[in-house]
Amino acid sequence: MSSSSSLPSLPWWRLSLWGMVVAMMALIWQCPAEWVINPVARHLQLPMRVTGGTVWSGSLILDDADMTMPMVWDCHPQWTGMMGCHFRFMVQGQMGKIDLQLGWHGWKLDRASAWLPASLLMKQVQGLSLAAPVKIDSLQGQGDFKDPGRWHLSGLLTYAGGLTAVNLQGQHYSLQLPAVTLVPHSSADGLAWRLSETSGLLLGRVILQPGQIFKVELAQRLLALSPLYQGRAWTPDRIDVHMQGSL
Repeated sequence: MSSSSSLPSLPWWRLSLWGMVVAMMALIWQCPAEWVINPVARHLQLPMRVTGGTVWSGSLILDDADMTMPMVWDCHPQWTGMMGCHFRFMVQGQMGKIDLQLGWHGWKLDRASAWLPASLLMKQVQGLSLAAPVKIDSLQGQGDFKDPGRWHLSGLLTYAGGLTAVNLQGQHYSLQLPAVTLVPHSSADGLAWRLSETSGLLLGRVILQPGQIFKVELAQRLLALSPLYQGRAWTPDRIDVHMQGSL
């Protein structure tokens, strides 16, 4: 005597639901990058275009009048529950990288390094002229999306070249600085960097506030730019430079 048994069949609605879930996951996983990045670029008025890939792994080109920057990225889930994203890009022949972790409530920057073109920075700060790029090195940090005031950064921003502040009280000042270093620190005003210069001619800080408002506070020794000071490297007099604007 033989008996036969059959597996219980799932209701049609359960099969349909599972099919929809699988299809949705496949769509999200294979979502073309341009579906997400192109609308964001148009909204932010960024001159960039996707050259291939998905939202998880792809490439794009930022093609601005001041620079052309190709970039590739790769994102994957981590066992911590955060999303790890790795960015590699090229700016004026110099390689840059950003390793970032994103969660529901905050972010963590593992390490970042890049060269920022002088022309790009001069567009953001009116009355500032830079003769060399700014280097970002070993930048790390973390923060909460809901509270930018608690963001923390550490690393170095270095500038080596000439700096010109124009239209300052109707006068033109020019500084030739060996190197300027910016060190991030906590501030109630927002993200802040202490600024120092190796020859001691320049001190100050740079502050980035919520809403992309920036302030630059500098104190410099007046150089020998006027015939009154010819033959003297510097005077003990100090002038204060204050700049602010929006990014």
